[in-house]
Amino acid sequence: MTLRISVALFFTLLWRYAASGDGHLLADNVNREAAQRITEQYNYGPMAYAIAIALAWISISASLLINLVLAIFFAIPPHYASKTVPKRRASC
Repeated sequence: MTLRISVALFFTLLWRYAASGDGHLLADNVNREAAQRITEQYNYGPMAYAIAIALAWISISASLLINLVLAIFFAIPPHYASKTVPKRRASC
């Protein structure tokens, strides 16, 4: 279970490095607002996984439910949560 927290932490750190400052590791056509929303969404991951692990000692069902909710939460793009649709790129 601590592997899950480690993966969440390192993925969050990797994303923060890629999107930090001027987003020097992101493509030029990446929407910076969308990248910021993704960064905000990732803030919840490590703590939520830690809660799910701690809760497993009390209730396995509740821990599994939190993991399911987290999987859905991270599968849904942030623009659906904020009800804003990103602009479409012009087709070439």
